[in-house]
Amino acid sequence: MTVWRMHNPIMNYAWGSRDAIARLQGRAPTDRPEAELWMGAHPLAPSVVEVDGRELPLTAVIEENPAAALGTAVVDRFGPRLPFLVKILAASEPLSLQVHPPAEVAARGYAAEERAGVDRRAAERVYRDPYPKPEMLVALEPFQALLGFAPGAVSAARLTALDVGQLEPLRGWLAAGESPGEAFLAVLQWPSEECAGLVRAVADAAHRLTDADLGALVTELAAAYPTDPGVVGVLLMNVVRLEPLQAIYIPPGCIHAYVRGTGLEILGNSDNVIRGGLTHKHVARGELRNSLDVQPLQPEILHPIWISGVERRWPVRQEEFDVTLLVVERPYRFTPVSAEILVGISGALTVRDGETEFSFGPGASVFLTPDGASAEIAGSGTVARVRPGCVVHRDAQT
Repeated sequence: MTVWRMHNPIMNYAWGSRDAIARLQGRAPTDRPEAELWMGAHPLAPSVVEVDGRELPLTAVIEENPAAALGTAVVDRFGPRLPFLVKILAASEPLSLQVHPPAEVAARGYAAEERAGVDRRAAERVYRDPYPKPEMLVALEPFQALLGFAPGAVSAARLTALDVGQLEPLRGWLAAGESPGEAFLAVLQWPSEECAGLVRAVADAAHRLTDADLGALVTELAAAYPTDPGVVGVLLMNVVRLEPLQAIYIPPGCIHAYVRGTGLEILGNSDNVIRGGLTHKHVARGELRNSLDVQPLQPEILHPIWISGVERRWPVRQEEFDVTLLVVERPYRFTPVSAEILVGISGALTVRDGETEFSFGPGASVFLTPDGASAEIAGSGTVARVRPGCVVHRDAQT
């Protein structure tokens, strides 16, 4: 087993917090929003690792010897690529409404756009790779998100409370049993010349909603996107609130948007996002229909379940990733059988590779490779241990 210290890029998107990631890492904030800290081997912004005194992109290290860096089981299943990406996400403003396509839709859509010669960097490109993008988020502080469609009766009650005349046909469809996703798609087709008036009417009535947080969110979104029918679409979705270490899983096809807060995001190593509104980026409404799960979803808030010793696991069974919480109070020894990323969440910790020892705290990470040797974590604190799920689930069955 080899441990490499990771140096991770920060993505400065406009919706990011100006101090959350800095506060987690115990450093002074910069003068720019810091939206995401990326940990992994994404080709757009790979982590840099320290290997034998050299600093190298993790992508280059994997490319040089995939089996040594990832493990043969991972290469056999996913090819010479790390199948997951880890992020610390810090949102001070709502993100776009979006869906990640199922695996077969991603592969088919990517092949079609490749045949059509659509530039992979083009704004209108939808499928930038042939991979799915399963996703989960673990809250590091109180976190708010929109996740899946609410039952039709819930959305119909919201529209009744608003009492906006233009929405009466929509309320009637929902009350009559129309799937909320089909109603959402109908909203996105609202005549463009009527959208500004509709959004303004909904914003003016938002104070009538019994969920004050939802009313405030609708008002905020209407101010930012005054002609976007996605503001109305939010009224058809579930509002989810997480406390630290609670998590949500976002299955393929599930409409969602992160609203506000800081969390650890673990996802398939893919760029495939189909946007449905509340963004200035390309909205592919036709492709949205191909992936969107139109049925209501009962959101499940996930808690880390005790496994043994220091280990807790969030119950998400996914081939691309598995996430374990290590609650360390005394030295903990383990033997990696595949590539792993350890992310500090709290406390002060060290990880030892033979004679080499690295310290890492909240917001820092190390990359571990498999070679049959064991690693030891010492100190006091909590660590997120992220591995390919295909290896974890295989071992659990044998």
